[in-house]
Amino acid sequence: MSYFILWIKQKMMYEDAKKLGRYDFMEKHGAHKEWLYDKIHGELIREILKESLESIDKWQKKERHMSRVSDMLMGMQEEASHITKEEFVSKYGWINENVWDDVHKELTDQLGLEFNNED
Repeated sequence: MSYFILWIKQKMMYEDAKKLGRYDFMEKHGAHKEWLYDKIHGELIREILKESLESIDKWQKKERHMSRVSDMLMGMQEEASHITKEEFVSKYGWINENVWDDVHKELTDQLGLEFNNED
């Protein structure tokens, strides 16, 4: 038998092992090929496990990043309540100016406090 025909036969057995149950695979290819069925399913399980672990790792990295962002925002909000807008923008940049505005709007609306900030 040529190598090409052997390669095609192996490829067919590989595809059958992915689709068929153990009994049907051995019925089609013989009981002496059970080791091949087990090997292919072991590879498939390892691939699924690898993908699952990568997915968990991505999720954990995203969670850590979101936690850091949340911590930073909470720190900015706390500091915004007792520094001027000019000091806040100087420290955190104009892009975060809305954080200062939101904190002071909430303090004014909910607590009835008035701030004298000439900014």
